[in-house]
Amino acid sequence: MAASFSVMVVVVMAVVAAVVEGHSMEFGRCKAKTGTGNFAPDQLEGKWYVIQIFSTNSRCLTVNFTRTNDGYLATETRELFVGRKLGLDHSVTNTGRYTFKDPAQPSQMRVYWPSNIFPVQADVTVIDIQPGSFAVLYECQNLYFVSRVSVAVLAKQPTLDAETIQRIETDLAAMDIDVGDFDTIKHEGCKAPTETDFNININDYIGDGFHGSSVGSSAPSGSGSGSAPAAPAAPSSPSSPSSPSSPSSPSSPSPSIPTPVLPGGNREENEVF
Repeated sequence: MAASFSVMVVVVMAVVAAVVEGHSMEFGRCKAKTGTGNFAPDQLEGKWYVIQIFSTNSRCLTVNFTRTNDGYLATETRELFVGRKLGLDHSVTNTGRYTFKDPAQPSQMRVYWPSNIFPVQADVTVIDIQPGSFAVLYECQNLYFVSRVSVAVLAKQPTLDAETIQRIETDLAAMDIDVGDFDTIKHEGCKAPTETDFNININDYIGDGFHGSSVGSSAPSGSGSGSAPAAPAAPSSPSSPSSPSSPSSPSSPSPSIPTPVLPGGNREENEVF
């Protein structure tokens, strides 16, 4: 009972975190940012470690980009502060969709996160990228008279040297971006979703909004013995009293949608900005 309650707390906090974490609120509308001119879409593919991001206390935050016809599916994986405090061996995944505004300028995109309670898509700009090393993404969403802003510094390794971080922060400050909102993400002792007792997939609870089935599964993975509580199912219609009941057939588990495999590439673990 205690374990189930802890999991439910983490599920609720995971949805809340997906909405409020990683962003700061600013007065006024989003200001257009210039994207890097040397960006090619395949440079963002694969798994990235989030080194710095605005306003979060999550750990082990990664994002995995998989190409689609018009952009990417991006799956975040993180460990929540509340889950650590409850002693729950867990991971939380959340998948969103990035689309190019103009294929001729792929550094300018829009992103839709199903976990975002605000219906407006956010604008995303790839401000800087060094293929195979680091990338800097700026995200902004207009909300009436305020804007919801985030910047993420990504790296292909769990750490990034101090000199590179300093250069990135200097460049961002010159673009009138407040680098004081950055939090540094810790990646020590992190586990893949398949290694934790509970992998809580937010899309299983709220849907994904961009295709028919949810991405991934919240069932326990690896050697874990617990499971995240299932999303509530819609009530079934009562059968007519005049109709004879037929024997029920054995139920089979719902299939998970596998992570797409790119031509010539390897299957990645499902791992938000």
